[in-house]
Amino acid sequence: MDSEQVELAAAGPGGEPADTPERILMRSTLDADLQAALDELPDAFRQAVWLRDVEEFTYAEIAEMLNVPIGTVMSRISRGRRMLFEKLSASTAAIVPVPAEAGGRR
Repeated sequence: MDSEQVELAAAGPGGEPADTPERILMRSTLDADLQAALDELPDAFRQAVWLRDVEEFTYAEIAEMLNVPIGTVMSRISRGRRMLFEKLSASTAAIVPVPAEAGGRR
């Protein structure tokens, strides 16, 4: 399922996106690093993580939207979150100085 199909599956009555004020705010305030990391995820993982963590759908709802078993949804969310953590950790490590007592510059 592509992102357009996911949007349609998550649509409200009449096919319009079911945007709540909370969802609009969340999308508009995502940190640039987080958004970049999300954009780098493979589609299947990005969709599952987005639908669960941003749109707050249940695993069962996501499974129905994506037409995959619930176990697949759970796996994609877990693996997608791990990929996000790794991407964000790598980008943060590049900008956070290491304390002198841990071997950093003095």
